[in-house]
Amino acid sequence: YFTLPPSITPYKCAILPLSGNAEFKPFTKQISDLLTQAGISYKVDTSSSCIGKRYARCDEIAIPFAVTVDFDTSLQPPSIAFRELNSMKQIRVP
Repeated sequence: YFTLPPSITPYKCAILPLSGNAEFKPFTKQISDLLTQAGISYKVDTSSSCIGKRYARCDEIAIPFAVTVDFDTSLQPPSIAFRELNSMKQIRVP
């Protein structure tokens, strides 16, 4: 994968809904709005590719962080999977 310091990457974050499921759309929109308000550049990937391929696409263009909206996101309290490129560690955050 390609890596750059996050301060110079064109996109800082990718938003990856696990599927085109309608219940994911409000969460994707809310995350997009929050990132826009914070001035953080991001890319939303709603393609039908498996999540591994979408992570790989993000890695290829050095997007340092990824937010995955999945079925656990809609549980109470809502949470997302947050992934960091260089370590490839993933955590769940509210």
